[in-house]
Amino acid sequence: MTSLHELFQSAMGFHQAGQLAQAEAMYRQVLQSDPRHARALHLLGVLALQTDRAELAQNLISAAIRVNGSEATYHTNLGEAYRAAGQLDAARDCYRRAAELEPGRPQPHFYLALVHQARGEFPLARDCCQRALSLKPDYVEAHCALGTALRSLGERAAAQASFERAIATNPDCFSALLSLASVLREGGQFDRAREHLHRAIQLRPDSAEAHFFLANLETECENWPLASQSYQQALALNPGLAAAELRLGTALQAQKQFDAAVAHYQRAIELEPTNAEAMYNCGTALADLGRKHEAAEQYEAVIRVEPNHVSALVNLGAFYQDNGRRPDALAAHNRVLELEPDVTEVRFNRALLRLSQGELAAGWAEYDWRFKLPKFPTKVLSQPLWDGSPLPDKTLLVHAEQGFGDTVQFIRYLPLAKQRCAKVVAQVHDSLVPLLEQSGYVGVRGEIEELGPFDVQIPLMSLPGVLGTATVADIPAEVPYLSASAAAIARWRERLSAVPGRRVGIVWQGNPTHLNDAFRSTPLRNFAPLAKIAGVTLVCLQKHVGIEQLEQVPFNVHPLGADWDE
Repeated sequence: MTSLHELFQSAMGFHQAGQLAQAEAMYRQVLQSDPRHARALHLLGVLALQTDRAELAQNLISAAIRVNGSEATYHTNLGEAYRAAGQLDAARDCYRRAAELEPGRPQPHFYLALVHQARGEFPLARDCCQRALSLKPDYVEAHCALGTALRSLGERAAAQASFERAIATNPDCFSALLSLASVLREGGQFDRAREHLHRAIQLRPDSAEAHFFLANLETECENWPLASQSYQQALALNPGLAAAELRLGTALQAQKQFDAAVAHYQRAIELEPTNAEAMYNCGTALADLGRKHEAAEQYEAVIRVEPNHVSALVNLGAFYQDNGRRPDALAAHNRVLELEPDVTEVRFNRALLRLSQGELAAGWAEYDWRFKLPKFPTKVLSQPLWDGSPLPDKTLLVHAEQGFGDTVQFIRYLPLAKQRCAKVVAQVHDSLVPLLEQSGYVGVRGEIEELGPFDVQIPLMSLPGVLGTATVADIPAEVPYLSASAAAIARWRERLSAVPGRRVGIVWQGNPTHLNDAFRSTPLRNFAPLAKIAGVTLVCLQKHVGIEQLEQVPFNVHPLGADWDE
């Protein structure tokens, strides 16, 4: 007949061999014979913890401690059962009791470090790790935990050294390889980080986490195809990894694969419905596809989750403004500027919005933010900027900015400037010099002409602000303020004499590289209703890009020839 001792030994054998069902059955047989068998209670509790039954583990190990409370291991494992259940205070007390019972055992100090780490008590976690390592210098897990604590304390070099010691002790320590790679990546040592990640993947090719870490590194290096491959591998191993779906979307968007990016962002949102970053990125990808209304819906979803998401508010404000929703646009702009007062794009957009609503004084004041926009065509001059004050003995340079149309519109302010300064020189686009001189503007210079000396300067479109245009009534309205020469009028009257009916000049295509070309251009076919009006002849004033559309429409547009405006 098998003795109780032999039965217990057999149970331990099955336990050590990983045959947990057989081990559990035998431990229970032991306890049927001796309900106060402390070792069986303890190991059955450990087995319960291994099979994710933390509460049962607590009950069994507590029963073992009631039989024999002097075993430090019992208290350590009871602490593990409490830690697994998230009961950190109870776990901490157990580890402390274990350390009291056996001061020379490193394990209680290591597990106590994990509790402090989970509570965000990183100095205490560091101290406990160091105590464990003083008792067991080759304690690999303690080196890893120490590195994590030091990294959280901002001591990156010391953290790196701890992870390197863990790997020196055990070159196949998977967690140390991942952690060291992360620290190296943070320090810009991308090649070394990549080596450790590849080693980790060799050890555990089925680790979604390792592939995800490698993908993040390739993302930081902007190796987008490699990043995409690693994210896809991570998702093949763990399809529910929302962060990988999000980052894969980012990598695909960087490669201009916008449709695919949208699909992965949407999957990330399915997995995490309140993931604001996924929603925002999805919005930007939809915008890249020209699906502006769908993009706005994503930005609105972001704001429902994160009301102070500045980038989403910026994009929403621009969308509302482009679509005529002025009150909504203004509310979005104002909210952004409450959160971050110096967002240049929003300051500029709010200036345009105010100007379009006739709030000219406020609009012109804010319109100067245009000079802080990236790639804005700005002249950098050493002479001081004119503030509009009278300078009866000074020369002012007014220099054109932006496009031809802006110069044509705002040149009307030149006479007002001349009333306040002794002399005004206007530098404009070369092609506009003849028109402006013909229109009576004195001191007009082309882009490469000698300007002569001047004392102060101002961009042309800053004139309304400094000259006090506060209302629509203040806009100079002495029209016509532009005129063609008599010779040009006669020449064109003769040239157009053979064109019948009411002559309507049209253009349909602006600069295709302009960021807002979609709002500035329209296909020629959209002029078909005008072409059908009796007595009207459409005349082509289009130049260069877009001229090819003349061959694609079923109605007539009178051509003037390629050099009509030379």
